[in-house]
Order: sequence, then structure tokens, then C-alpha cells
Amino acid sequence: MGYMYDSGLGVVADAELAVSWYRRAAESENPLGEYNVGDMYLQGKGVAQSDTQALQWFQKASDQGHTGARIKLAYMYAQGRGVKPDLEYSYVLTTAASLAGDNRGSELLSLLERRLSPEQLKNAKARAFTLQSNSPSLIAKANLTP
Repeated sequence: MGYMYDSGLGVVADAELAVSWYRRAAESENPLGEYNVGDMYLQGKGVAQSDTQALQWFQKASDQGHTGARIKLAYMYAQGRGVKPDLEYSYVLTTAASLAGDNRGSELLSLLERRLSPEQLKNAKARAFTLQSNSPSLIAKANLTP
């Protein structure tokens, strides 16, 4: 329902109403709902823009294996949006999404591979494998423009 109001699919677009529907799903611990609420905060669409709120909602979805949320989080950590920059953790998140079959963060991976030391890459790959092996894979198509 939120998507209908977010995109104006068969109804008049209403970002605030979309956030309301997304939030209902998110509060039920639905990872797609959590992702969508995070995205609305990231864009400032239907809510006041807040990197902090976006980060929190993306983290919840990421914890449930939502690959799109992992990639958005990775960009936020790479750019230091709402959080102290952490290129190694950004690599962990993007690699975990890639291990799940979601390669939409491949450009970010390439950038990070040039900026991290061999030791950091080794550690990040091990952490990504552990993260991915301990969580479900929820590949959800999403607009990943940071």
C-alpha cells in the first residue's frame, strides 16, 4: 500500500501517507518496510530528512539480511552520512550483499578495494562471510542511488 502512495500507482502520490504505510510494516519488523522507511528518511520524502533515522532503519533491515539496506548502509558509512566514516565496515556490508547475489554495490566495492589495505580487505572479507552466513538473504530491488 505504501508503494502505491509513494509512486502514485493508481492513486494520488502522497509521501506522508506512504511513510505511514511503510512504518506499519517496519514496526512489524518487516525488512522491506524498514528499508522503505529508511529510504524515506534518507531522501526527506514524507518526513524530515534525517541521516540518523535512515541509518537506524537500514540497520534493522540489514540485520534481517535485506541486501538493498546493506548497500545503502555501506554508502552511508563510506560517505560518513549520519555516522563516522568506516570504509572497512562499508566493504563488509557491500561484500555480504554481493555474497547473497546482489551486485548493485560493485562500483563501491571497486572504490573501497583501492582505499583499504590488504589487511583491512582480509578482515572485511572474513566479517562479510560471517555476516552473510548468519543471516537470511533478502534481495529486494530498490533504487540505490546514494
